[in-house]
Amino acid sequence: MFKGTPHLIDVKFSKAEPCPIHCLNPRWVSENGVWEIGVYPVMYGLRVRAGKVKNDWCTIDYCAGKDEVFLKQLLAVILIILETFDENTCEREVENILPFNKIKPLSLDPAWDRLKKIAMERRIRQAYASGQGT
Repeated sequence: MFKGTPHLIDVKFSKAEPCPIHCLNPRWVSENGVWEIGVYPVMYGLRVRAGKVKNDWCTIDYCAGKDEVFLKQLLAVILIILETFDENTCEREVENILPFNKIKPLSLDPAWDRLKKIAMERRIRQAYASGQGT
């Protein structure tokens, strides 16, 4: 399991106790405890999952395989995307902008490049909207 926080993490999410129900370890929770994101172990590696706290399903579920470096990159990209939404955004709105992938791990799928592009575009839009991108 990796240690530390992805370097791109923003103040909107903070490290939280692991979730024994959803097996998310490590785990981060949004400012008001609405969204959670974490690492979920499976037989063939690790997955990055995110969703509303206390929901029995996850809105985001991508396979990172066994590559720890890619796992950190994937976590950072998902965090960037989630940080551009209001905490009260519904799950469907988040799902609608995310690419579907067929190949696992995600690093081998063209959806990974699309996901990175979405994160970059949303972060730039957010910076301009807040006056930081001028």
